[in-house]
Amino acid sequence: MTIPGVDEVSITLESDATRISAFSGSLAVALDEWQYEAGFGPCVGAATSGVPIRSDDTACDDLYPSFAALARRQGVTSLLAMPLPMPSRFSGAIGLYRLRRDEPVSREAEAVAASFAVYAGVAVANAALFAQREQYVNRLVATMESRSVIDQAKGVVMSAVRCDADAAFQVLVLESNKSNRKVRDLAVDIVSSAERGDSLNLS
Repeated sequence: MTIPGVDEVSITLESDATRISAFSGSLAVALDEWQYEAGFGPCVGAATSGVPIRSDDTACDDLYPSFAALARRQGVTSLLAMPLPMPSRFSGAIGLYRLRRDEPVSREAEAVAASFAVYAGVAVANAALFAQREQYVNRLVATMESRSVIDQAKGVVMSAVRCDADAAFQVLVLESNKSNRKVRDLAVDIVSSAERGDSLNLS
């Protein structure tokens, strides 16, 4: 979809754990990143309030004067931030930037952006949910791998010092504290040593 009279466009979505962005050019990237790092600006304001925010002339913007001055130096003469309709756990906005032109972002462009926002919001939210699900799966796999190697190390300790599983785990925790290492890292070394046929060596 083409938005008339707009030179650069950005789409940004944030949740607690994820930020997903798409940009038409490097200027849109820089301007959006500045806003999200600073925590304020038209796109951040539109995303959090759910209300479109316009700056018809960045030379005299009273709402976000520091951002408007930055955008003006980059050649942005007017802009529009359009919120994405999102579930409550997400917030996002479309940023429309118009460069070196006397007329501001048009009402026609705003109408097109509002229509596009409905579809973009669904697509970007789905992408964010997928990314969060993938992160959860990766964390779950890592947790399962850690438990597996710790259980193997407990078995090595149980065999070496002839104790039960609880006592073996306490040995691992004590050794972890003494060596200032994570239990999992210690467990990996113990299992590797056992596989090589080395005797258990605890401090």
